[in-house]
Amino acid sequence: MHTIPMLYSEHFAPWSERARWAMDHHRLRYSLVEHTPLLGDLRLRAAARKATGAVSVPLLVDGPVRLRDSVAIAHYADSKGSMPRLLPAATADEVLAWCSRIEPLMQLGRARVLAGLKTGSASILEAAPVRTPDWLHPVVAAVGSLAVRRLEKKYAATYEPAAALETARSVIRQLEAALRGRMFLVDDRFSFADIAAASAFQFVQPVDSSFIALGPATRIVWTWPGLAEESASVIAWRDTLYHRHRALPSPVADVDR
Repeated sequence: MHTIPMLYSEHFAPWSERARWAMDHHRLRYSLVEHTPLLGDLRLRAAARKATGAVSVPLLVDGPVRLRDSVAIAHYADSKGSMPRLLPAATADEVLAWCSRIEPLMQLGRARVLAGLKTGSASILEAAPVRTPDWLHPVVAAVGSLAVRRLEKKYAATYEPAAALETARSVIRQLEAALRGRMFLVDDRFSFADIAAASAFQFVQPVDSSFIALGPATRIVWTWPGLAEESASVIAWRDTLYHRHRALPSPVADVDR
C-alpha cells in the first residue's frame, strides 16, 4: 500500500511555499509537516536520513525518495500530476534561468529578515510553535535568538543594507522589464518561474495572510520599507498571480506541527 508523501516545510518560508505551490498546482495529496528551526532539527535529520551536514526544508519524503529542494519537488509534482507542467521540457532551461536570477533576492531577503529578528523578541514569540504564558517569554525569546544565530551561520547570511538594496533593485528591474504587458515570465503560460518570482516577494512585502499567515510583528520584519513602494507594480502582479493561480491546498492526511 502506497503511503501519502510527507512534505516538511516552514509555512512562512518562500522556498517551502514554492514546493507547496507546485504540489497544490497539481492537486496532489500529501501530509504537511511544519518544521520548527532548532527544535525540529533532529526530526528533520531523521526524515532526510542524513546523519551529518546541513539539512533544510522543503523536504519531500515519498517512500525511499527524498527530495531536498523546491525545484526537485516541482519536477516530482510534474511527474505525478495531471495539470499543465510547471517545468515543461521545451522551456525548462528558461524557467530555471529565472530561478537563478531571482535567487539573490531570496538570499538577501533571508539575511535581512534574520538581522531584523535579532532586534526584538515580538516576532520570535509569534514564531513559537505553541502559545506560551507570559512568564515563559524570556526563555522562548532566548531559544529563538539562538535559532536565528544558528540560521545565520548555516546560510552564511550577512546583511549590508546599501549593497543588498542595490542588488534587490537589479533583480526587480529585470522582473519589471519582463512583465511589462505580460502576465507570465516564460512563453505566455504559468510556470515555476512565476511561482519562484512571486514567492521571492515575500521578502519585500508579505502576501495577504489568507495565503501565508504571519503575525503583525513578523509582517513588519519581513516588509522591506522603500523597496516595497518601489516595487508596487511587481507586487500587484504577485497578488494577482496568487488570486488566479494559487490553488487551495490539497486535502492532506494531517498537518503535524
